[in-house]
Amino acid sequence: MIAAFMASWMGSLPAAEHDFFAQRAELRLDRAQVSARLLKGSPERAQRLVKGINALLAVATQHRAHDQERPLRQMIAGLRLLDANLAAGRESALEALPPIPESVSIQDQHAWDDALRSKRSAALQSTRSLVEEAIRNGLADVASDLLRQYLVAYPDDPVVHHSLGQTMVRDRWYGPNSLAVAENGLDWNEHLGWVRVADQSRYDHGEYCDLDTGVWSSMAEADARHDAIDTGWHIQSEHLDVRGNAHLADIIRCINHLELFYQQIFSVYALFFCPKEQSDLRIVFAMGNSPKLIVNLERTKEDYKKALPVPAAWSGGMFIPTIPASFFYVGPGNAMYHEFTHQVLHVFAEMDHAPFWLVEGVAVYSESPEFVDGELVLGTIRNNYHIQGYLKELASGTAESLDTLFGVATFREWMDAVEPFKNYAIAGTFLEFLMEGHARCYRADLIDFLRDSYLDQTGGHSLFDYLGVEQQDLENEFVSWTSTLSPN
Repeated sequence: MIAAFMASWMGSLPAAEHDFFAQRAELRLDRAQVSARLLKGSPERAQRLVKGINALLAVATQHRAHDQERPLRQMIAGLRLLDANLAAGRESALEALPPIPESVSIQDQHAWDDALRSKRSAALQSTRSLVEEAIRNGLADVASDLLRQYLVAYPDDPVVHHSLGQTMVRDRWYGPNSLAVAENGLDWNEHLGWVRVADQSRYDHGEYCDLDTGVWSSMAEADARHDAIDTGWHIQSEHLDVRGNAHLADIIRCINHLELFYQQIFSVYALFFCPKEQSDLRIVFAMGNSPKLIVNLERTKEDYKKALPVPAAWSGGMFIPTIPASFFYVGPGNAMYHEFTHQVLHVFAEMDHAPFWLVEGVAVYSESPEFVDGELVLGTIRNNYHIQGYLKELASGTAESLDTLFGVATFREWMDAVEPFKNYAIAGTFLEFLMEGHARCYRADLIDFLRDSYLDQTGGHSLFDYLGVEQQDLENEFVSWTSTLSPN
């Protein structure tokens, strides 16, 4: 009955409109079928991993050798993504392995190395095949999820890293933008940034080399030389060009966190960067030919206000598209992630025609990531003060309506609101629902709409056209979803 109605209704549309809705419906069906097949195949992939881990545990029991625990823990971590209960059982078995003898025989080491190569490859073959299939079918978001699962279980697979354009130098993978620095005798240190490999002992004794001047000193002295805005640090990483008078430890922490966040933005919003016809795993994993993003991090809010090229004393961070660069000061992490989301999307789209409620909603959704197994995971609600604020407004009956939100299309309308905070609160919560609610069934269509809105290519179609639902039905689902949440 519904199918007959839809066929009749679509048949009455102009050809271009008919094509749009038909293509959206076909794409939605393709994605649903792939997702269903992946979900259905998860138990089988988990069993393949269990089989491989069990086989390797048996070999490790009989042939104790060097470097057995690390790959086994990695494979168990990959299994945990598919089945936590099965992973717990393998962890217990790993802990029960006998100790490694002081002298490991060549025969035992060869037996282990050979088994690891074959068993790990067989255990992960189906996941590799699914990644390749997803890329062939233009499902960049699916490919990204699968490859991240794969890399949890086998993070140093040289074939994968080489296909992503990465090269290993001294046991660390470097992308094309930082490879030359590493090959020139520098290593990236998680606390100090770039350090001279040949002088590691000096760093170990508390010295630090300012690479701009070649001067060795204490860290306190180095920070003192860079404490003014016009003499601040200038440090580049794979994707970032970071400047500012913040302490070096804060600069490096900012770089480390934003690099992880950058990777997550590309993974979560994969379809923004790679629509179906341009699916490319290098781009999905942020290894495409991309410009470095300029970030300014100052020591204090007063320094931040001085460094800003525009007056915005009220702000905790700002991305300025005309430069383009972002500005922050040490402290407000939410503001940094919020504005950096704007920066990444704007720089890669090279324009921004999206309605302002959508632009801000996406940034609020992304602004409170949390570390999970070494990755910054987006979309967490617990520490998102905008979403928490909306839930409290709901409880008190003072929350803004979606109809009001959809009417806020421009920056001026947003800022002219009597209570702009309410706009952030409902926009972020609505985007949280679209990205995470109902088993993420709306996520891919939403990101298609986000991309086309930035590029001014929606052809006048609304969010609801992209999602394939009536506005009232979606609003009812949103109300129902928020009723299951409670403020902290």
